[in-house]
Amino acid sequence: MLTVAAVATFLDEFSPRRLAAEWYNVGLLVGDASRAVRKIMTCLTVTPESAAEAVAEQADLIVTHHPLLFRQPAVPSAPWLRRPVRPRPFDYRSVPGRFQAGI
Repeated sequence: MLTVAAVATFLDEFSPRRLAAEWYNVGLLVGDASRAVRKIMTCLTVTPESAAEAVAEQADLIVTHHPLLFRQPAVPSAPWLRRPVRPRPFDYRSVPGRFQAGI
């Protein structure tokens, strides 16, 4: 069974984290590393439209070039957030619903 952790390990071997700028968020930012993966969506940047496409296509994982989150979303409870992030404009109102969809 392919897992999020296995995909993350492969990507880290292919493109080691040590090569990233120190300020850049790399690795798994949101989700459960032990989750099974059957369908992966790739994109440059997650937007509300690409997140909606991932839901429609029943993707289990989104792999992007740009990190999804650069700052803490303005939501009262965000248990899906795995680590602190850096500021960048983004409409976070759509984010929790996307992750509740199981992506």
